Amino acid sequence: MRKLLVFAAASVAALLFNSCASAPKAALNDNDVYAYDFERVYTGVEQAARSRMSGYEYSQTVKKSSSGYAVSVQNRTFVVPELNLALSVDKKGAVFCDDNASVRGMLKKDGTLQWQGFVLENAQVVQITESGRLVKSERSDRAGAEFDGVYSLQNDAGGTLVLSVQDGLSLATVADQTLPFEPQPVIVYKDGSFASRFVLTTEQTLGGYGKTTFSTEYTATGALHAGGKVSMNTLTTTGGNVVPVSSAPFVYAGDRSRQTIAGAEAVDVRKKLAAAASAKNVPPYPKKVPAWYTEDTPHADGVYTACGMKIDADETVAKAIAEAEAAGKLSSMIALQLSSEVQADKTMGTAGTNFALHTVTEAVSALQLDYSVLHTEYDAASGCAFVAVSMTDAQLAAVRKTLSR
Repeated sequence: MRKLLVFAAASVAALLFNSCASAPKAALNDNDVYAYDFERVYTGVEQAARSRMSGYEYSQTVKKSSSGYAVSVQNRTFVVPELNLALSVDKKGAVFCDDNASVRGMLKKDGTLQWQGFVLENAQVVQITESGRLVKSERSDRAGAEFDGVYSLQNDAGGTLVLSVQDGLSLATVADQTLPFEPQPVIVYKDGSFASRFVLTTEQTLGGYGKTTFSTEYTATGALHAGGKVSMNTLTTTGGNVVPVSSAPFVYAGDRSRQTIAGAEAVDVRKKLAAAASAKNVPPYPKKVPAWYTEDTPHADGVYTACGMKIDADETVAKAIAEAEAAGKLSSMIALQLSSEVQADKTMGTAGTNFALHTVTEAVSALQLDYSVLHTEYDAASGCAFVAVSMTDAQLAAVRKTLSR
């Protein structure tokens, strides 16, 4: 038996994803716009595994909650805000990504979406877990064509930005880098109002030295007015356990410079929504995998199985990281299933305000899970290690019992 410290960035609820055949048909319409609020957790699984091999415990987790963003569905596919991954959903609700085989998830009939996968950040494998909700945005509920155009805004400190509005959607282009993120399309409502928000928290833990946290919260609220006027207020608050809290509020005002989306300073909002995803941050995938290897997390005879892989010239390193990936998938089954149950017990607001995923994974991170290593294989030709691990129903039930106390 091996033990794994369950990282706060658990990945996907495979308990939910393996029941696609019995799941109700997921409602997702092509050529429609959806509001997408979500919680996302990143964990540096490779970084943590390498640290452990060097004789010390180090982990980094990034948590983000966002609300107000919009996505556009084409061919039952939409681009995930900020990640540039194209998620597709089949008619049974199974979520996958043509460019990233590690992505697995489920879209429920009520629009609840949970998925997980692995990406590369700074040449290292990072695990992503996301829980959110897709809510169809009816065209009649969004701002009409009378609000379309390009708006130039200036804040009280002299900063400027350009706001492009099209089909009841807005996108800000930052001219002076006063916004601490890449702007995403936001829904503009019939009365001209719009709002978005995110909270980003980074946690770093070094064994024996405790945890450091740093967070940024950004909110933007605004309105388009008759006669081509626009106003917007933003507030950026930063802080943490080793830095003081500081706030930077700005008040923007401006006018519409043209009623069509054109010119070097404008951005076609619809094109931004349908932007092609990039596969540049996808971990390399070998041409051949063992017969027992799967990206799913199957359940048979009372046992859950998960697999991980890693390409590295050092066999020991490759096996350690592959095992960490596989174990992370198992640990996430508990975290995301509990997160789903928390959401079911309350009236659904937005993922960005309920914080169910972040709260549950924080609790799970304090536990240790026992798992068994079923298979370990290293292909010298490709330099890829493959590892399969498992947990029994009884072991999972024991963990859930501990968490419920």
